[in-house]
Amino acid sequence: MADMKAVVIGAGTISARHIRSWNEHPDVTLTAVCDISAQAAEKRAEEFGIPKAYADVSEMLEQEKPDLVSICTWMITHADLCEAACKAGAKGIWCEKPMAGSLEEVDRILAAADGNGAKVTLGHHSRFQSNTVKARELIAQGAIGEPVMGLRRSGGGLFNNGTHAVDAFFFMLGDPKPAWAIGHVTRDTDRYERKDPIEDCCGGIIVTEGGARLLIESDLPDPNPPSGGPTLVGTGGTLSMGREAMTLMNA
Repeated sequence: MADMKAVVIGAGTISARHIRSWNEHPDVTLTAVCDISAQAAEKRAEEFGIPKAYADVSEMLEQEKPDLVSICTWMITHADLCEAACKAGAKGIWCEKPMAGSLEEVDRILAAADGNGAKVTLGHHSRFQSNTVKARELIAQGAIGEPVMGLRRSGGGLFNNGTHAVDAFFFMLGDPKPAWAIGHVTRDTDRYERKDPIEDCCGGIIVTEGGARLLIESDLPDPNPPSGGPTLVGTGGTLSMGREAMTLMNA
């Protein structure tokens, strides 16, 4: 595989993980980091030995002509930055979750990727955790029979932690297509997540083409059980997951 050039947009906390990943890849050379704060970009560059630091995204994309782009900024910037990276010729974009705050922005990202021959992937790292991978294997082997229902409670906003919950469910079920969904959102306060308005509480049901129903609860009011790992119920058993342990109960 030919050596590929990568750049990182955003020099906040999460950027360190992207930078380490690119630096550890034998076929990738990380050439630059960019942030609207020149000081932050320069600090990251010095910390990880990155050759160049930029404060302007357009300038960096034009000068570096990267094959790969990490987008480590807040959600409100994702659509613009994904479009810019695709149009600059990048063929792989690794964007932090959530993808966007509206379907219109999602469509913009997909159109930019399709129109420029690029691939966009999201930072949903939950699907790579050992328990999640093992759960996918067990379900594929029929350990709980035919999946019927899943339940996940989370906090910190649907855009924030809730996206991990939804993505992990779909991964464990083999990434089926959704058939339909219904939900309810309440927002009476001025609550924000990284400068984007989020709900005070919400709940929803997502049904896959295979018929499994996924119940998602986020920030529901008391009395409410504590947040925990996902539970999947099938015709032949139940799989409950925590951070460190997994429990399989047969029907």
